[in-house]
Amino acid sequence: MPNGKLIALEGLDGGGKTTQCHLLVDYLTLNNIPVTIYPLYRHDIVEVMLERLDETDYISNIGSRYAVISKVLCRQEWEIKNKLSKGEYVILDKFLLTFFATEMVRGCSLEELMMATSDVLSPDITFCFDIDPEVALKRKKRIGYRESGLDIAKYKGERVNYSLFKENGYPNEWLQEQYVDFQTKLRQILMKLINQNKHKWGNVTNLDCHTDSLLIHEAIKKKIIALTFK
Repeated sequence: MPNGKLIALEGLDGGGKTTQCHLLVDYLTLNNIPVTIYPLYRHDIVEVMLERLDETDYISNIGSRYAVISKVLCRQEWEIKNKLSKGEYVILDKFLLTFFATEMVRGCSLEELMMATSDVLSPDITFCFDIDPEVALKRKKRIGYRESGLDIAKYKGERVNYSLFKENGYPNEWLQEQYVDFQTKLRQILMKLINQNKHKWGNVTNLDCHTDSLLIHEAIKKKIIALTFK
C-alpha cells in the first residue's frame, strides 16, 4: 500500500473544486486507494455553531478565525494523522491557502496566521483553482454570506444583518457586487501567497478553471500518479 498523502484543493468558490474532489475520490477508489474528503467550511458542528451565532449576534473575525483553526487541528490530531499512517489519502476541499487569503482580506496578518497554524500539517500537493469571479458568479446558484464578505460589509452605513440576508432582504445586484469584490480581493491575495512560504502549501499546481472539467481532472490525475509512484 502506498504511503498516505495529504491533497489540498484550493481557490475561489465556483471553480469546480468540489466536483474535482469527487472525481478524484472515484479515481483513487478504482485504484484501491482508501480516501476521505474533508471540506473546510461545510457540514460540521463548527459551521453550524457559527451560523447560529450569525443569526443571533455579530461574530468577531477573531472568534470565527480561531474556531476554524481549532477545527483543523482537531481533525488532524483525531482523524487525519491516523488515516495517513495507514496509507490512506486525505483530500482537503479548501485548506490553509484559501483560509489564509480569506482571513487576510478580513484584515488578519500573514504573521498571525503562520503562528496560529504552525502545528498544522502541510499538504503533499496543492491544486489551486483559478477563475474569474465574474465567471464564478454565473455558476453559483446562491450567494453565501461569508464568501461574499458580508460579515464585514455595510449596506447604507449599517452592518449587514444575517437574518435579513437569509430572508432575501438585500438587493440581489448589490449582493452580486459584494461577492465579486470580495472574491477579486481573495484571488489577488491567493496569487501572492502561492509564491510566499511555499513549504506551507506543499507542491502547488495552478489550474485554469475556465476550461473543461474533464481536462482539469486529467491534469490532476497525472500529478497524483506522479506523487503516488515517485
